[in-house]
Amino acid sequence: MKKRITSIGSNNKKTSLLLLIAVVTFAAVIFPAFNQSSEAAAGQFYNENNVLEDLPDVMIELTGTETTLNGGTTDYVTYYVSHNISYTSICSIQGKVRIIIDDGCTMTVPNNSNGGVQVKADSTLSVCPREDRTGLLYSTGGNTIKLTGAQSTLINVATIKNDENSYVGRGAIAWTVSLSNISVTNYGIIQGPNGFYISCFVVSTVYNYGEIIGTKKSGIYDPGVVYNYGTIEGADSGIYSAGALTVTNDGTIYGVNYGIMCTSNGGIRTFINYQNGTIEGGNIGINVETAGAKIENDGIITGSNIGINNGYNITLINNNTINGNVSLAGTNTISFGAGSKINGNFSTTAGYKLTFTGTPGDDLTYATITGKTDLTNDISNVFFGDDWVVPPVLHARDKIVLIGGGTIANSPASKAYSAGGYDFDVSVENGNKLVAIPRLIEIALKDSDTSAIFDSANPYDFATETQGYTPKVLNVTVTNIGNAGTGALSITTAGANKEDFFVSLNSVSNIGPGENYYFTVTPSAGLSPGTYTATITVGPAAGNAKAVNSVSFTVSFTVNSAGPTGKDKNYIIEATSDTGSTITPSGEIVELQGATQNFFFKAKDGYTITEVMIDGYISLTPAEIAGGTYTFTGVMADHKIEVKSTLNSGDSGGKGEKGKTYTVTATADPGSTITPSGKVSVQAGNDQAFTFGAKDGYKITAVSIDGIYSLTQAEIDSGSYSFTIVMSNHTIDVKSAIYSGGDGKGDGGDGMLGYTDNSNVIDNSNATGNSGFPWWIIGLLLLLILAVLLIWFFLFYRRYYDVIKVGTSVTIVGKDRAHRKSRYSFKVEGTYSEVSYTIGEEGEKRIIRQTPNGDFSIPKREITDTVTIVAH
Repeated sequence: MKKRITSIGSNNKKTSLLLLIAVVTFAAVIFPAFNQSSEAAAGQFYNENNVLEDLPDVMIELTGTETTLNGGTTDYVTYYVSHNISYTSICSIQGKVRIIIDDGCTMTVPNNSNGGVQVKADSTLSVCPREDRTGLLYSTGGNTIKLTGAQSTLINVATIKNDENSYVGRGAIAWTVSLSNISVTNYGIIQGPNGFYISCFVVSTVYNYGEIIGTKKSGIYDPGVVYNYGTIEGADSGIYSAGALTVTNDGTIYGVNYGIMCTSNGGIRTFINYQNGTIEGGNIGINVETAGAKIENDGIITGSNIGINNGYNITLINNNTINGNVSLAGTNTISFGAGSKINGNFSTTAGYKLTFTGTPGDDLTYATITGKTDLTNDISNVFFGDDWVVPPVLHARDKIVLIGGGTIANSPASKAYSAGGYDFDVSVENGNKLVAIPRLIEIALKDSDTSAIFDSANPYDFATETQGYTPKVLNVTVTNIGNAGTGALSITTAGANKEDFFVSLNSVSNIGPGENYYFTVTPSAGLSPGTYTATITVGPAAGNAKAVNSVSFTVSFTVNSAGPTGKDKNYIIEATSDTGSTITPSGEIVELQGATQNFFFKAKDGYTITEVMIDGYISLTPAEIAGGTYTFTGVMADHKIEVKSTLNSGDSGGKGEKGKTYTVTATADPGSTITPSGKVSVQAGNDQAFTFGAKDGYKITAVSIDGIYSLTQAEIDSGSYSFTIVMSNHTIDVKSAIYSGGDGKGDGGDGMLGYTDNSNVIDNSNATGNSGFPWWIIGLLLLLILAVLLIWFFLFYRRYYDVIKVGTSVTIVGKDRAHRKSRYSFKVEGTYSEVSYTIGEEGEKRIIRQTPNGDFSIPKREITDTVTIVAH
């Protein structure tokens, strides 16, 4: 019996080995990709800058059993919450740790007053959500997260909640007493009995761009510095403070009772409310119970009852709106900007300084106070800022309304001022306006249908001076309020002392309808003690036939021989500070004889006040400098106060300690270099430059500064970055990627990031390793090479196996076998005495010998025609 061979045998060991290699390689390359694509970790998350980015290449999945999460020194180590987990023990954060919580998942931490999660010294915890922002870090009580070490940092982009039923000492976030340089940045939601609970007198900073909610007490309880661009809300107060406090607000701060509540325990408080900022309390907008506070409002401050309460020796700058009463005690420095408004009553005790700034609109109104204004019979300290400008629309008889809208009690005495190019009187008119009346002389034709003569400058008393004075100037405006030209006018001086006054103009050719003309009157210099008077007359010149009225006014000037005796004597206090300090108020401060003036000074960040000089020769003691204030009482001469400072070079040992250095940590991935690298020590206040570049075949993709700020492409292309005036620790990190468009720049360095525990590692690299090398390309190349080898084998080198039974024959058709390049092998089943084959129909019989493997083979060179095999 003959049969045609068409099947491939299964007992070729080499073939099996090659197939095994193919299967293993295929599984190693392809299966991880399928596994990866099925993980919930694929996708994006909101990073520390609140920007969506792809999930990190390597993440460690949390199980709820960890007691410490270790992070990197410069780069984040990322941990992932893929399902609901609960911790029974406190979890500590050491280094830079990022926790990403998947959408719909909750990470529950223990109810513990010491914090379910503790962030240790010099460590950073970043809590990030996935795309839908539904991940939650939660505790039923205690403090959800507690920052327990100096220079610890929290960045929250997700939701952190605490359901504590009692607010005392509890919050979603808490600080430990007496730490320094604590920082929280919030882009998400923080909610608890107190959103934050921060122990008193802690140097802490909160940057809020999201929502902070205190369900029992305060949104933030006892912070140091708050920058708010989002929303802070509290069941009692938006912010509660028993210590020094600085708030910069461009968002919303709200409390059911107080927008901001400050007790009498703390230090200096500063509140800056920007144009888009709102500070609102159901009862009181801002409650200040300590002296020296500063409130600068360009937005809206609202209290249903009181806008600002218990202000004592404060600086209030209002350029927008305060809703509610404002009551100030002590010696206050007050500034009302043009267009500002208080919807309520306003009162201040004597000794205040009231300054008007800006330029009012066509209504000539600076400030509106809808309720009662009480200026305590004292407007001696009314001033006008450097930007005070009389509007160009000012006409004769116009009055500039400094405060209007309600009523003014305790009408103060009038006083003459010079500002904006005008001399004018300030007085209360009809009990409902504080007005500035420019000194004007108005001339009109007698036959005009308008009131003929108006003189607001009669009489005019120059301020009393002592010998050695500098003469003051009276500016006089002559306005034609008629409907025809005046013709020629003359300006004459009469009286016993007419030679003691200089008049800048003695004639005018003509003043048209509605037009103005100006001249000045100045007392002579060097006059002896006494009183000097003269009469100035403006009227038609000789030969002017037009019916023009004449108007006269009297000027008076008194000179004292020794010491000021007049109550209108002014003195100047010059207040200056250097670049490392501030003083309030600053510049040239004009004070009346016998007045009292307070000054407040402080150092800027990174500086220490070393000297405060009074009048150039008196230096305050260290204790007085530490007090931050100095008062001139009973002013009887000009004075100076000068604040000097030096750059801090100390550590915690105290201000001014020498030798302080900071560390700039410079790192680069394997595809890039940075010089210098590693931990670079920098002397406080010095600059430090770094240069970076890409290795061959790579391109710089990102340069991160302090883990927050990323350089622009132009800055990256420059290849360098400098830290200037270094006053804290910093980091700079260079990232790169393989670049197929050409060679990268730079050389040097090598680096790697590794973890000691990979038992829960999620590989989310999309077939890209941790170092960024595309290993999937090598895998595909191996598969391709293996496929070629297999094809080559089966086409050219494979052997055909079959089993031939004794007493039978097998025919191999020559045309099927002639092109094969491998020998033909087979086995024989049964007892045989001879195995032979013939080539072709008439071929010679050839005996085949058994090989050591127990099979039989026909050499490849003989498979050129039909082969017949016989075993018998």
